Amino acid sequence: MSLVLDANPEILDLAFSDLTQGRRSDTGRKGMTAEQVLHCALLKHLRELTYADLEFFLADSYSLRTFVKLRQDQCPSTSTLQSNIKRLREESWI
Repeated sequence: MSLVLDANPEILDLAFSDLTQGRRSDTGRKGMTAEQVLHCALLKHLRELTYADLEFFLADSYSLRTFVKLRQDQCPSTSTLQSNIKRLREESWI
């Protein structure tokens, strides 16, 4: 799946647009990248996980963290995962 996403960067552009629409990029703390959010959304959907389960598996599994491309010190909470993934518009998935 990662190879498919890497070969189609326009998918990442759509996700980035969804995540940054109407938001300032020069304030606030560093959050998840569009690539991380997209990978998390795919993982959640493919494994049929709840947001709480997704948080647990990302904290527990090195291979899933690698797929999602999380930094060593990065462990998104359930609410962070939910708010980011829900910002991806339906049109971006088509």
